[in-house]
Amino acid sequence: MQTVDEQGRRTVVEVPQHPSGLGWLPDGDLLVVSMDDKKLLRIRPDGSSVVHADLSPHAVAVNDMFVLPDGTAYVGDNGFRYGEEAPAPGRILRVAPDGDVRVVAEGLALPNGLVATSDSSALVVAETLGGRLRRFVICEDGGLDEGEVILTSDELSRSEDVTVFFDLAVFVTRPFAPDGLAMDPLDRVWAENPFSTVIRCYSLDGEVVDEVELTQGGVAPAVGDGGRTLFVATGDPAQTFTGRTSRVEVARL
Repeated sequence: MQTVDEQGRRTVVEVPQHPSGLGWLPDGDLLVVSMDDKKLLRIRPDGSSVVHADLSPHAVAVNDMFVLPDGTAYVGDNGFRYGEEAPAPGRILRVAPDGDVRVVAEGLALPNGLVATSDSSALVVAETLGGRLRRFVICEDGGLDEGEVILTSDELSRSEDVTVFFDLAVFVTRPFAPDGLAMDPLDRVWAENPFSTVIRCYSLDGEVVDEVELTQGGVAPAVGDGGRTLFVATGDPAQTFTGRTSRVEVARL
C-alpha cells in the first residue's frame, strides 16, 4: 500500500494477501481488508499490523469496506471466488470496534462498494452483478434492515432473485455495473462503473445530479477537500490485476 502526494509515492505497509477496502478507526489506525486470507488488518502509525478480525468463518471472498466514525466496519463478501467458481449470492459483514463479526445482510448480487451517509443512518451498497444500488437503514445495534433498491440499470435489476444476475451474458450487456462508491458532504453518491469513462453522482432517490468524464473506466472514487475534489482510481478492466494502465484521476467539482 502506498501514499501519493506532491512528492510522489511512498510505501507505508506491505499486505501480501492483497489489500482491498480501507477505513480509519477513531484513534487513527487504518483498517485494511486482506482479501486472500479473509482477515481485517489494523495498521498502526509505525507500519506494524495486527489482525483486527478474522472474517473467514463468515465469508467466501471479501472485498470492499466502509468504516463509520465510531469504528464499526461493514465488509462486502462476494459470495464466490470470481473466475474460480460459479457465482453465488453474497453478504455484508458488520465488524464491531472490538472485532466481533456478524452477518447483517445476505442474498446480494456481488456486493461491492459501500458508503454511509454523514449521520451514519444509512448504508448504500453497490450490487455489481445486479446493476443496482441498495440503501440499508443502519439499526442501533449496527445491524441493517432489509434494504431498498434506489437505483437500477433496467427492470430486471428490481428482481429479488439474485440468481437471474449470474448469467454473465446478461451482465456484460447491462449499462450500469456499479463498483466503488463515494459519498459527498451533501449525502450524494458517486458510483463508479469500470466499463464506462463517465462517473455519475446520484441523490439518495437515484436521480443523476452530476457527472465527470474520465480517460478510462474507474473502480474506486473518493471525495475530498470539503467536497470540492473528486479522486478516481481508473484502469483498463482487462488489466485490473496487472496495474499497467492504472492511474488516479482528479476532477474539481
